[in-house]
Order: sequence, then C-alpha cells, then structure tokens
Amino acid sequence: MKIAVSSVGQDLNAQIDPRFGRAPCFILIDIETLKYEAITNPNVNAMGGAGIKTAQLIANQGVEVIITGNCGPNAFQTLQAAGVRVITGAVGTVNDAVNQYKTGALNSVNTPNVESHFGMGSGPGPQPPMDQPDANKEISVLKQEADALQQQLEMMKKRIKELENKE
Repeated sequence: MKIAVSSVGQDLNAQIDPRFGRAPCFILIDIETLKYEAITNPNVNAMGGAGIKTAQLIANQGVEVIITGNCGPNAFQTLQAAGVRVITGAVGTVNDAVNQYKTGALNSVNTPNVESHFGMGSGPGPQPPMDQPDANKEISVLKQEADALQQQLEMMKKRIKELENKE
C-alpha cells in the first residue's frame, strides 16, 4: 500500500507541511517495505487551483492515503473522487506520521478541515481552520505553518547557493 505525506523536505526526517495544495513536496511511501521517493509539487506557486491540481498529482501516483496538516474542500473532493483517503491534523516529521499511521493512531476524515484558499495566505494572515475555533488550536496551526515556511526558506537559500556556485 502506498501513502503520501505532505512535506517541506525530501526525506523521512523532513517536517510535515501543514498545507496540502502548496506543500513543496510529497514523500511517497510503500507502507510495507518503507521504501520511499520524494516528488516535487509543481503547483506550489499556482495562481489558482493548487489544491485540485495537487490532488490529481497525488491520485496519479497510485496513492491510497494522503497524510497532511490541512486539506481544503476542492482538494478533498478531488481526492475522494479518486478513492484517496485523507488524514488531516498531522504534525511532526514524515517518519512520525508513518509510525502513527502504522500503529492506527491516524484516522481518515470525511470532510475538509479548512476553508478554500487556506494555504494562500490571503488577507491579514492564514484563516483559522473551520474545525479549530479556539485560539490554542489556531496558534498550533500557525506555528506549524511558520515552521514549514522557515524550512522551505532554508531549502530555497541552499538551492540558490548551489546554483550560484555553478556559475
């Protein structure tokens, strides 16, 4: 069985990206053998439709389960239509998520957990997830997103240095 985890990095020690549609990459894992591969998400900077396009990307990989922090309604519907089960609320590393999944600690959900365009950063800041109205949960989501963005920034700086050294 193949699962996917939204990630800010390209290995099992990378942090989970709380955004589904705009996660920089996904780790695809064979849950029986633990063999994995990282795929880059080409929809990170899409002007619109990132969730739907990313859901199609994941479904086309033969994934049966996606583990992520948040999933909006358009991506959720696309994943459901493709038969991909969705697990939201994941935090920590990709490896943590795999272990939690294998022990049955993570369960699929029947509804999206955030509004449309949650990961776009529109407005004065990220919108609170629909099912997390209290301040402590919103703080937790915001911290996850800040950590993911920090790791993404570090990856970008590293790549810039690599490219500059080739010149």
